[in-house]
Amino acid sequence: MDFSILLAILGLGVAVISLLKPQTKLSISFKINWLDKSVITFSLLFVHYIAFAPILKEFNLLLPLGHWRWGFDEKSATYLVFLLLTAFIVIRLKIAKVNLKNITKFSDLVERLLFEKKYDEVVHLLDNHLTSLFKLVEDNNDDARAIVNQTLTSDELVSYIAISKPKFGIKLLRQNFSIKEQFLTLFISALMENKGSQFYYEMANIQTIRMGNRFDIPQHYPLAHYLFSDVTVSEKLGVYKPVGDKIRLLLAEDEHIVQRSNSSFGSFDETERQSSIIECGFHFFEVMILEAMHQKLNWHMWLYYFPSFSKCIIEKLAPTPDVDLDREWPTPYHYYLYRLIDINFDWIEEFQNVDGCEAIRFNHISLQHDNGSILKSAILSVGQIIWQIIETDKVDDKFKRYCLEIALRNIRNFKEVDVLKPSYQVLMRSVLFNGFMDKKEPSVLNRFKELMDQIDHVLVLENEDFTNLLDEALRELQA
Repeated sequence: MDFSILLAILGLGVAVISLLKPQTKLSISFKINWLDKSVITFSLLFVHYIAFAPILKEFNLLLPLGHWRWGFDEKSATYLVFLLLTAFIVIRLKIAKVNLKNITKFSDLVERLLFEKKYDEVVHLLDNHLTSLFKLVEDNNDDARAIVNQTLTSDELVSYIAISKPKFGIKLLRQNFSIKEQFLTLFISALMENKGSQFYYEMANIQTIRMGNRFDIPQHYPLAHYLFSDVTVSEKLGVYKPVGDKIRLLLAEDEHIVQRSNSSFGSFDETERQSSIIECGFHFFEVMILEAMHQKLNWHMWLYYFPSFSKCIIEKLAPTPDVDLDREWPTPYHYYLYRLIDINFDWIEEFQNVDGCEAIRFNHISLQHDNGSILKSAILSVGQIIWQIIETDKVDDKFKRYCLEIALRNIRNFKEVDVLKPSYQVLMRSVLFNGFMDKKEPSVLNRFKELMDQIDHVLVLENEDFTNLLDEALRELQA
């Protein structure tokens, strides 16, 4: 046999192996098991057996296999063996999965890639072995659990996943692992911090009304579709927490947001609103709560973040001298306060459009919490927000009247809807008595009275019950 073919193939194999990167060699090594090594060894021995057949024959060591058949000879047989071996190795590398025997090498590979910040390769590796890796996690394998903890708590890796591979992030959220809450927080935070993320794109484009106040959520929006098509997913994940905490943190501590939100409203509505992290966060809650209501979820989904948002806004509200206070929304902060009120009233109004809504009304008309009712929670929430605005000295009377008029118009409208009549009674008391705080504060009630005297008399007449409730509360305090 001509040894040139054998030498060429072996030389090429050595050259390729020598040029492989260390992580590539490690990637291959963790996929090769004893069976693969046995096949490779047998193939190489068989090729050498063919090459040295004449010599073995001289020493009577050649097996009596007969003559070559089907047109094969030494060269073609050698080539076929290498061809089959190559195909075998490629297939094995493709189908190899993480298991108990190779998890240590897999861990070393992940650690090396993380150290070198090759996040695309880390994600590709995790994605290819996601099912088998998390199967080991479920089986309480320490190495597998360490890999998950190391990768999914890495700020940089999770940020890369959120911005570049959001669909993979959603795949991870479908898995069961102990640090899912921590991963979700990092994932949501990264999505909200990058204005080019899937979060901003979807929140900016989920604007089409499906019915009433409910939004249409396209299936090709992976994040929103995953979280809201079955809203119990959002409930189990507790997705409202990282979104709510992020908004509250930014409202309280982000100097750029505070500065811009206290400056003149300007072109905010035309150019900045849809890319505002605060607006997108509010809209996230808006869509989520509407879906929760229509899917008859018996949980408020922590819409009570809204009064905490308004509290943060009011604490930071300090309009710059150039602000025109006669505008509908003098600053973005004023707009945010309006949005918080408007969204809450949309939730309350939407209740009448829910199929079988009578069966999911709140249990009692007191101002106590009713955590199983989104309707009751929204009523208590908006009551707190309006009460905070009326109570503070940081907002002028013009904007206070503006917010109170929004409340009075909604209260008037709800009175005419049979299914919302119980809400009408609770809503009036929630606005006047600070939601679930249910507290009659003389100074605040007097401010309500002063503002009512400045409001259009027709709207006041249409809200006679509200005026009577206010006067009765004042009389009780004076008695």
